[in-house]
Amino acid sequence: MSRSAQSSDPSASLAYDGYERWKGWDEFMQLSAYDRAYFAAECKGMVVDGGKILEIGFGAGKFLAFAKDQGAQITATEMNEVLQARAKDNGIAIIGPDFSAIVENAQAEFDSIFAFDVFEHLPPEGLAEGLDCLVACLKPGGRALLRFPNGQSPFGLAPQHGDHTHRLALSKSYLEGVMHDRPLEIIRYGGSARVAVGGIVQRAAQYTRFFLRNVIEGALKRVYGSSVPYDPVVTLVLQRK
Repeated sequence: MSRSAQSSDPSASLAYDGYERWKGWDEFMQLSAYDRAYFAAECKGMVVDGGKILEIGFGAGKFLAFAKDQGAQITATEMNEVLQARAKDNGIAIIGPDFSAIVENAQAEFDSIFAFDVFEHLPPEGLAEGLDCLVACLKPGGRALLRFPNGQSPFGLAPQHGDHTHRLALSKSYLEGVMHDRPLEIIRYGGSARVAVGGIVQRAAQYTRFFLRNVIEGALKRVYGSSVPYDPVVTLVLQRK
């Protein structure tokens, strides 16, 4: 997971020294068959092909590679200087990384904004600033896709607490409480896209796992009278009014 460090706190930046090595991001902008299938599924309803897009916190650059292959006009931001250099070497336009710098360089010009595993890295006081950044940078009708660990699920504990730089446990209701007075509406919310790749046996095993997860989730919802998703990681899509 990555974060574009939308914080001016020097101590926060220190936590990311060597982050790319800890994450094992030795390869940059390299897509597997699973990555391609996942992004194609996750980005349904988002303008990517030929669109003007911004990715906040691009990390290992997998989505950058996918978007580039789709003919998108890409602008990106990332706090890690090693990763910034790699992106520039691959012809990616870099801005930021602070939210204020993003807004200054991009006023209402993007069709889509993507933040995969980013907003959970923000301090609580930075979330409102992040949402304001989305409002300022999206065209009217433009959409932003946020992916983050599921703060309302026990299965979200592993991804949430598996990274020492995570600071917020997020959910749809948590974000609604912050964005209620902003011109943003929720278009989609639920578990991150599930895709099956590989041979017949591999795909069958993956579909079986998906089926069992649905059964378990349905049982938990009935037992606890809950309607929230139980997936470890969720995706939320916002639209600029």
